Amino acid sequence: YAPPTTRSWLADAGALFDIGLQGESSSHDPEQVGPYRLLSPLGEGGLGVVWKAEQSHPIQRQVALKLIRPGLHLNREVLARFEQERELLAKMSHPGIAALYDAGTSEDGRPWFAMELLSGEILTSFCNHHQLPLRERVALFILVCDAVHHAHQKGVIHRDLKPSNILVTQVNGRPVPKVIDFGIARLLESDAATVFATRIGEMPSATYPYMSPEQAGSGSSALDTRSDIYTLGVILYELLTGKLPMPEELTRSQDFLRMAQWIREGEPVRPSSLGHAHLRGELDWIVLKAMAREPARRYNSAAALSDDLRRYLDDHAVEARPPSTAYLLGKWIKRHRAAVIASAMVLISLVA
Repeated sequence: YAPPTTRSWLADAGALFDIGLQGESSSHDPEQVGPYRLLSPLGEGGLGVVWKAEQSHPIQRQVALKLIRPGLHLNREVLARFEQERELLAKMSHPGIAALYDAGTSEDGRPWFAMELLSGEILTSFCNHHQLPLRERVALFILVCDAVHHAHQKGVIHRDLKPSNILVTQVNGRPVPKVIDFGIARLLESDAATVFATRIGEMPSATYPYMSPEQAGSGSSALDTRSDIYTLGVILYELLTGKLPMPEELTRSQDFLRMAQWIREGEPVRPSSLGHAHLRGELDWIVLKAMAREPARRYNSAAALSDDLRRYLDDHAVEARPPSTAYLLGKWIKRHRAAVIASAMVLISLVA
């Protein structure tokens, strides 16, 4: 498993589905789509091509434009998938999610949509490249959770969260993560006609280590937001330890059936046991609660996960496990260290 260190928005969009349909070559794409002039391809896959495009009127800006392949728009299933992706993106408006600008149909009848053009570093690469300390990594990850929670509030399950789908850019000297690539996302209220199962062998290999046990099962029709919570736990695990919870020999093997079996049945070791003693306690509890095999034992929302991480940063008791009296007292002492030391000195003086 060796993801690229940088990428532009949706550089590999469309590769998420390879359903055996072949459209015409991208050389048949027009020079102009709606108000956008196509400049250069950013990436292509089974469904379409993502272009770097430029709008000159009524405003001037560059965008990422996804255009379905010639001929594929005549297939009802492919067209429904593309239309659902546009519908999902239109529902969301959050600074942590790449913005949808426009949508339409080309002169030859192919649907397209234009989105915010991003260029940034993959989440894990950004943290490693800038050598972010632990607390700054946690603070950055909280922003990711906030973006995912917004999607969930709009009824959208991402289903393919991973570091390469979270780009980090610098805004006024501050790192800002953007969640991208909702190509296989689905609506919570979707009916059977618009829900597309994610089967073993259909997903990109880089996705497997981040899949929830439900995704690695017989199908994905029963998935809810807690599947994304599990994946957030995997990303946090990697962000804190530099390793995936899945054994390294499995991720290298590309044996997808064995990988899926481990996701369903394996038990990840505590992050602190990988030579990171500073993670022992709250961060161990938080990560493993998010990654609980049974959905009912996970955080019930991405907001609940981010709230617990904020409690950790603020030296408040986390809710990842029932806190003992000694644990609560220790957290209180840590928050009021100066007052406790002063009181202790007064007490020692009185005793003396």
